[in-house]
Amino acid sequence: MRRQLLSIVGALGLVLGLISSGVAAQEVNSSSSAGAGNGDTQCSGTFEPTTGICTISQTTLTEDHSAVCIENNVPGGVEGCVIIQTSGSGFNNRAVVVQRYHENQGPNQTPCPTTQSGTQCATQTVTITQTATDAGSNFASVTQKTDQKLEPNTNGDQNQQDDQEVTITQTSDSGQNQADLDQSSKQNAISNTTANQTQMSTEHGDITQFSSGLSTASANQDQDQRLAGNGSQTQQIDPRCCTTQVSNPDDVFTIKQNANQQAESAGAFQESSTVGECDSAGHCTIDQTATQNGASATTHTDCTPGSFCGNEITCSGGGEAGANTCVSRPIGDAPVAARSTNPAVALRDGAYQASAGISVFPAARSAPLTAILT
Repeated sequence: MRRQLLSIVGALGLVLGLISSGVAAQEVNSSSSAGAGNGDTQCSGTFEPTTGICTISQTTLTEDHSAVCIENNVPGGVEGCVIIQTSGSGFNNRAVVVQRYHENQGPNQTPCPTTQSGTQCATQTVTITQTATDAGSNFASVTQKTDQKLEPNTNGDQNQQDDQEVTITQTSDSGQNQADLDQSSKQNAISNTTANQTQMSTEHGDITQFSSGLSTASANQDQDQRLAGNGSQTQQIDPRCCTTQVSNPDDVFTIKQNANQQAESAGAFQESSTVGECDSAGHCTIDQTATQNGASATTHTDCTPGSFCGNEITCSGGGEAGANTCVSRPIGDAPVAARSTNPAVALRDGAYQASAGISVFPAARSAPLTAILT
């Protein structure tokens, strides 16, 4: 399997050279996804096993740069990639990241540090900073996938948590920027007892592109939570992606988001917030679907070039027999705040606020393009 993975990584070098082709981007995603499935880790920089972090720094000004970070089920449940690329005049930067984490119940699952056994935790983070000079170009492709499963023979309460975070920053004087983001999270837990069941999932993407040349970006986010059991059930989910593109009127950004929650208990506590935001000199579209048991909402948003726009779908309710609702609304001139990693506390306008229902996902409106949570 290791030999197969190495051959795939080698092939990526050829694919990365075709950064101006949409077909090439698809090939990168397809090939790198296959490589990550082989249960190995490849880092074209320095990998630290104790932290799960791959660090790649490429700053030579007289050559093209290519970076590959592939992580699959890194021990400890933490997968991280930090890539910094700076190229000189006419040279290009290319980066591919694939992270996968799959957990079934058993002795090898990763327990959350602050909770009892019978839990699953996964963290995936990526930071890519690319700087090209003159007509030099930047290309970045990031794929994150988590899959967590707990079945009826699990003893005691069931807890699943995952966190996916991606930040991509691309800068060029007049060259092309291209960024492709694909995030997927699936949580499934089944209990035949009255055990407590909890699922919490965070999925954030942030892409920023600067160039007088053409910048293109796509972001696909998908989150799915399912609970079956007779005890108390809690689900929280929040796919969100925002972008800034400066300064070509032909720039293109597409956001596609899907959030799905299913819980059997009539008294289940469920929260879902799907947020898409654009601030692009060019054309941006946002497609969103959110489902919570029997309730759902689907929206399509075409943004006005050169203006901030966004849309949010919030869902709340109480299980299959509860009164679930999904509401879509446009976002004003400031981004919606990300959900706090502490679900009980949020910070807005410098003051702590306790969460109450859907207020775990507060909207910050006072600060210019900023929203702060703890």
